This record gives sequence, C-alpha cells and structure tokens, in this order.
Amino acid sequence: MKRENILKLFIEKVSEELDTLSEIAEQTRKSATDKDLKQEGKYDTRAIEEGYLAGAQAKRVSQLRADLSLLRALAFDIQTKNIQEGSIVKVKEEEENRSYNYLIFKGSGGIKVSLGEEEFSSLSLKSKIAEELLGLEVGESAIAETPKGEKEYFVLSIN
Repeated sequence: MKRENILKLFIEKVSEELDTLSEIAEQTRKSATDKDLKQEGKYDTRAIEEGYLAGAQAKRVSQLRADLSLLRALAFDIQTKNIQEGSIVKVKEEEENRSYNYLIFKGSGGIKVSLGEEEFSSLSLKSKIAEELLGLEVGESAIAETPKGEKEYFVLSIN
C-alpha cells in the first residue's frame, strides 16, 4: 500500500466531484435567476427552491475546493511512528472484528476510494475516532464514542 497512490486517489476523487458539482451548481444558479422562472401562482415556490438549491450547491463546491487544497498540501511521504494529520492508518475494531483504513486530515470525512481490494475513507480531525487515534503508535488502542456506542480501535499500521 503506497501512500502516494492513495493520496492521488483521494485527490482525483475530490477533483472529479468538484468538476461535476461546479457545472451543476452553475446551471442551477442560472436557472434560479432566469427571468422565465416566474411565479405562476400564489403558492408557486420554484424560484425560491432553486435559490436554496443553488446556495447549498455553492456551499458544497466551496467545501470541496477546501478539501482539495488540504489534500494537495499533505506531504506524500511522512516518516512517523505516531498517528498525525495526514496519516493513513489501518485499525481493527474488535467488537465487529473488522478493519478500516483511514486518511486522517483537516477536511471532510466520508470520502471513499478503493485501491485493489482495500477501501479507504477520509476521517476528519474533528471526528471522535480521529481525536482518540491521534498520537497513537502501532499496537496501541483507543476507545472512541461512536453513534453505535463506545468502540475500541487497535492500530495495525501507520503510513
């Protein structure tokens, strides 16, 4: 598992989503301000709804731009024994007997990419799991509060 390849996959994924959503957001913005989109009746709220949608899409585009910038700023090669921002970690959750691969960074959590058979998810530094994992070394564990209750995570590898 090469760190450089995984980071490139995250950058590509966010870039593709940003390109697609930017186009859609521009179309929605144009539609919301189109003179032909006039209220046809007392309860016609299409223009207002288009405006809300355009605003939400613009916010998401801004968030994706920030994520892309943060991903590009991560060092492709870090040498550390401890989990820190930019670390790609493999952890095992004992209760479910599953392992997870996470990229821990300041951006949004939940971005998913695959490399071969392995799936990797981004984990925001603000998440409870990331907060508990920061500073740990291989072989150490942390207990984090999740929506499904407390879970214990064992660090299997750090890249």
